[in-house]
Amino acid sequence: MLKILILGGYGGVGKSLSTQLLKHIDAEISVSGRNVQKLELFTAQLKKEFPYRKISSVFVDVRNQDSVCAAFKKVDLAIITTTTPEYMNIIAEAALVTNTDLIDIFVRGDVIETLEKYRNQIINNKRIFITQAGFHPGLATPFIKYGNDQFDKLQSANIVMAMNSEFEKPESTYEIIHEIGVNSAMILKDNNWKKANYKDYVQIDFSEDFGTLKCYPLSMREIIPLHEELGIQNMGVYSAGFNPFVDN
Repeated sequence: MLKILILGGYGGVGKSLSTQLLKHIDAEISVSGRNVQKLELFTAQLKKEFPYRKISSVFVDVRNQDSVCAAFKKVDLAIITTTTPEYMNIIAEAALVTNTDLIDIFVRGDVIETLEKYRNQIINNKRIFITQAGFHPGLATPFIKYGNDQFDKLQSANIVMAMNSEFEKPESTYEIIHEIGVNSAMILKDNNWKKANYKDYVQIDFSEDFGTLKCYPLSMREIIPLHEELGIQNMGVYSAGFNPFVDN
């Protein structure tokens, strides 16, 4: 049976993911993180909701490679839901040492550079590393490819999103703030890539739930290869934040 470790399993995303995996996948689930009290509390909740499933908790400190390796040795796949992209070196090296596959939902674009230096090891070890597998980044490319399959020729493909989340702790916003601060958004206009700024916003009617909002361009490198692959001439990813004050 597949053994899955959810790193940061008692956080907002980790809780939801752990529950959904137990509902839909026949696998052993290990919830992990640094807060033992939260670990035990959430694991007990899961065991009560899913009494016939194999569920465990394990202490993991991503700042310590021995700690990460000890947890990874017991599983086939580790899903990273923590906001700790600065420790991706430790996580990646632990996965390679223990022959563990990885999925993360990091937002920060520089995680790709961190993993790039392990490319040959990942391939030689026949491991699967999937990075930026959240909804942004992560879903933009599949959405555009899905749209492309519905038309004879797709010329324009803009992904727009509106966010209205409540974060459990400030650390959950750090990656988003970092990416906005980098200010490296690129959009494809008339078959040419250009650096975008706030003036390149699009105004979108999201229906009564969100209303009409201004969506600002984001850096989303995952869509860049689609320019040549699909022959799209206009493309970008745009987002509205949590309220007009934050957006501005």
